[in-house]
Amino acid sequence: PQQAHQLRAQRFFHERCFHSHRLLMQSQTLRATSADSSANLAFAKGTIANAESYAFHAGRNFFGHKEQYYPNVLTRIELGGRMSAADYIGLTKARTAMIAEVAALSAPYDALVMPATPQLAPRIADVSDAAKFSSANALALRNASAFNFLDRCAISLPMQRAGDMPCGLMLVGEHMGDAKLLAVAAAVETVLAKR
Repeated sequence: PQQAHQLRAQRFFHERCFHSHRLLMQSQTLRATSADSSANLAFAKGTIANAESYAFHAGRNFFGHKEQYYPNVLTRIELGGRMSAADYIGLTKARTAMIAEVAALSAPYDALVMPATPQLAPRIADVSDAAKFSSANALALRNASAFNFLDRCAISLPMQRAGDMPCGLMLVGEHMGDAKLLAVAAAVETVLAKR
């Protein structure tokens, strides 16, 4: 079922963007070279959010009350305990380089366009155990997390057909480019409403 949901999300994205010349006059795959070499470093031992959340909770001795945490949240917080100071510094340096490179690559465009998530919402039964939840959660957060990591603003617009499961079209703007992105999103929303 999850693979079918992913294929449906891809189909909606294709129909909404690449078949609408009014919406997307030019499409291009942007590939950052530093992203390839830094991706493994960036997430090998967790994320900046994992590390900072772990430091916050450990510093206040919240882990003395682990039973009060929602298990799936606790698992993500505890990931930050695997990261050393050197890992954290390396991650922030890699992030700085990636932010600069992606900013230069995306500067000629009004927005980057992609599905908000690479799949439709899973059924509750499909995420009932911790491993399945973790996998589905990581997939659901993948696209947004990438641009959060790159310090970019983004917005999600509904792109599903009437009666179908919700599916969002994510537009990504430049760093501190919220006003421009909202203007672009308003124009795109008008086009989507006509299809």
